[in-house]
Amino acid sequence: MRLIILLFLIVVLMAACNSAVQEWEAAQQALVDYFTALSQEQYSKAIALYGGSYESLIAMNPDINSFDLDRLWVNGCTVNGLQCLAVLSATLKEQVGNTFVFTVEFSKPDGSRCVLGP
Repeated sequence: MRLIILLFLIVVLMAACNSAVQEWEAAQQALVDYFTALSQEQYSKAIALYGGSYESLIAMNPDINSFDLDRLWVNGCTVNGLQCLAVLSATLKEQVGNTFVFTVEFSKPDGSRCVLGP
């Protein structure tokens, strides 16, 4: 779960558009596309959208070649305990330079809102 939160906070996308609104909308779409790809087991698509470190996935999967990114994500989502859920909503919280921070709600496989804690 920490990796998902970290991934969510790292999402940075510089759009080729001039408008700030278009830039954050492009970042939001990339975020949704990334988590959608993971939730639908489209790992190659998720890899193309991911811009973070694979250090945690590699550490959790010492038996997998560190260059086999598809397999690392398969294990991350099916063995290592990552919850690779679809996005229910993604709202821009703030922009710091070219970094966009979003508040994201995830949905469970049944479509209901995912809630952690009591």
